[in-house]
Amino acid sequence: MAHDKESFGANSIYSKHIRAGKRRSYFFDVKATRSNDYYLTITESRKRFNDDGYDRHKIFVYKEDFNKFLKSLEDTINYVKTELMPDFDFDSFSHDYTDDDSEPMVGVIRLSFIPESDIEIYIPQKEVSVLDGERITNACGDFMEALGFEVKTEDEPIYRSFWKKILFVFKKEVSPEEFEKLFRKGKSALELKHVDLPSAEQTEKLATAAQKIVDSLDSFEEGVVRLGTLIVLKKNVNGKSKIVIQQINHDMAKILDDKPQLMKSLQTLYELLTGDVIGEKEADNTTSSTAVIE
Repeated sequence: MAHDKESFGANSIYSKHIRAGKRRSYFFDVKATRSNDYYLTITESRKRFNDDGYDRHKIFVYKEDFNKFLKSLEDTINYVKTELMPDFDFDSFSHDYTDDDSEPMVGVIRLSFIPESDIEIYIPQKEVSVLDGERITNACGDFMEALGFEVKTEDEPIYRSFWKKILFVFKKEVSPEEFEKLFRKGKSALELKHVDLPSAEQTEKLATAAQKIVDSLDSFEEGVVRLGTLIVLKKNVNGKSKIVIQQINHDMAKILDDKPQLMKSLQTLYELLTGDVIGEKEADNTTSSTAVIE
């Protein structure tokens, strides 16, 4: 089977994460190929001692090897437990770890997680150049890194019109409230940069990244970028170019996840985000989480 070819650009549909001390994590991801086949990736992610990023090692396990792989893994672990270290208390390590040190957490309920977020870019115009495609992709990547994310998987871009998808994982555990606040900060940076206003709340890195996204959209008549829970949509409405910047809620995120084709229907997406029907008189207001800028 041509597994390498099929797995290129595949997406994670199920994921489990194991913290293994202060600097090491394991990720177990179920991936789907474009032909609706499934396989498993196991990734060891280890933080470098100089705190300059992560080293990763990955293996792929395909469906025809699942049973053999699982049996061999169980046999090998059981051999260590029963033959080599029968007196060792392995159960004492069945706990979570803090971010600050490698000591186990005892009697603490942790309401935090390591989030993952996609970025999706769709530009409908024909013959998008490689340079313009790379420019908007790099701008979105810089923006996510400025928020604290790093690349986990990346699809190859599809050209003629332009489509690109990258999966990012946050570098540390956060609470749901901190995660939402993170993207509110990103939304504010995008809004301020689009109207060219300074803000003391923006870091220089985030402000620069937001400016790059705004500048890269200038190359296209229309387009949409999804940055985790943020949508940046450029749409021609009744002869006027408009930018919509919205932080979407869980229900809207689920709609887009269940119907990914909506990202390629800019008119429908605009109407969903703003409540305005193109071709009719526009509403006087929009939801508080939406900014529509001409």
